[in-house]
Amino acid sequence: MEFVNPYLFWIFIVPFVLFAFLISTNKERLSRIFDEKVLTRLSAASEGMPLMLRNIVMFTGIFFMIVALARPVKELDDIVVHVEGLTLLTALDISGSMRSKDVYPN
Repeated sequence: MEFVNPYLFWIFIVPFVLFAFLISTNKERLSRIFDEKVLTRLSAASEGMPLMLRNIVMFTGIFFMIVALARPVKELDDIVVHVEGLTLLTALDISGSMRSKDVYPN
């Protein structure tokens, strides 16, 4: 398997590390960086999944998003196909000389 845009793996390393650092730090550090209103809007409700499971799901989703943006492709081998056919050519003469009356038998 090859990637069409393999350089995207390098582009996303810095934001991925920064995001992982922000998630792994405690809330006091986050509250120093972000406003409290922003944190309440961005944070998910804690009653659904445990924090560790949410982080694992989020990092897995980011990983698959990066892989999708890098566009994985599988190169196929060239296949030679032998086709027998008939070449057919149709020519139509639509010029003004075709309107003339011919001598009998036409």
